[in-house]
Amino acid sequence: MACARRILIGMSLGVILSVGVAPLPVRAQSSESAAQPGPESQPHARAQRLLYSGQIAPAIAVWDEALKQEPRNWDMLAAAGAVLYADGQFARGATYLAQAAQITPDDVTLRLFLGTALYFAGAQPQAKSEFQRILASQAVERGTAQIARDKLSGSYFEDEAAAEAALAAKVGAPPAPGASWIAQFFDVNWIKPRPDLHDGGSGVAMLEAVVPFKRPVFTGGDSIRMYGRSALFQIVPVARHRYLVTVRAWRGTPEEKHSAALVRQLRLFEFFLYHVRSGSPKEALQEKAKSFDRSHEDKPAEAAEAARAALRLAPDDAQAHYQLGHSLANLRQLETAAREQHAVLARWPDFARAHFELGVIEAMQKHNENAVGEFLAAIRGDPILYEAYLNLALTYVQLGRIDKACDPVAQAKELWPSGLMPPPLKRCDEPGR
Repeated sequence: MACARRILIGMSLGVILSVGVAPLPVRAQSSESAAQPGPESQPHARAQRLLYSGQIAPAIAVWDEALKQEPRNWDMLAAAGAVLYADGQFARGATYLAQAAQITPDDVTLRLFLGTALYFAGAQPQAKSEFQRILASQAVERGTAQIARDKLSGSYFEDEAAAEAALAAKVGAPPAPGASWIAQFFDVNWIKPRPDLHDGGSGVAMLEAVVPFKRPVFTGGDSIRMYGRSALFQIVPVARHRYLVTVRAWRGTPEEKHSAALVRQLRLFEFFLYHVRSGSPKEALQEKAKSFDRSHEDKPAEAAEAARAALRLAPDDAQAHYQLGHSLANLRQLETAAREQHAVLARWPDFARAHFELGVIEAMQKHNENAVGEFLAAIRGDPILYEAYLNLALTYVQLGRIDKACDPVAQAKELWPSGLMPPPLKRCDEPGR
């Protein structure tokens, strides 16, 4: 999404690592679970924050400890399995995925993912059993069945390896086998199910989005990869309508030590994902891309005009409404900006960043109690949204409630230990706090 980050009291943090991507898999809460402590304090959310800050082993340890108390917690089992898979620990990841599959035995996409993990772990007989089980299912969709057949025969893995090697060589990237990665992991559980993304494997919507930017794309049967000379982005379905998204930097590249360039690429990739969700035509994409660029160039008036042009082409495009609202807020047209963000939530009620933008708008108008509610809503929707924690803390300071401010400050530090801290929040580091 196009979003120059705004922090209250006039302080800009520049590059923020949360970039608005949704957290690892979250299932609908029951009324009983909803009565538990807020999501930001639960083990699953804590593991997500550790993971996002690059601490993979500590995140797995948190999940392991929590699973001792809740051994059938699907969210944590699926999350741990997906992360270990993406980190190349296939055998270990498969153990978690297998336990999750026992809880949801009819989820053929999860079983397809489990079979893939087993295959790469060297357990081909078990992998074949999973693929055969998928093909025997009455509920399997045509695209998923074709992928399972190709994996069962081995042709899928052979074709994917050949295509990956050819494209990696074309863009000048090091070969994938044996390469050493630095990675951040996210789950995108909101992508609108589409045959061309979820089951057909063609990735047409992504391909159309990427071509104007001259970004090479490789689409496998159940994954989408976008290569750059220093980074690789990938979407892999891990369960029904749940996707793992990774951004990875090659060791030895500038992005290894300086994350700003990598995060800029991730934001562009994220922009494409939101376009896929919007379902809007390519013509609207071109205007939204213009709005994205103008926003990052700090030209909010031009960004707003491009977003309006996109909405003339696609009036129900929530992404364009978000871009317009963000730009109008930067122009201090706050009431109109708020209406745009409410229009986003009417279409995408799970979109945490719209709540964040509404919180900023309320705070800019000194409606601090309302701002607190919006920032809390943003955190409930996305426990790794760094800016929401920081702005929540700053709003508590404005309300004279420094005792409440220090908890979100601690959570922000856990998420991004090296992040800049505005002066009003430094008192949380004082002895006795």
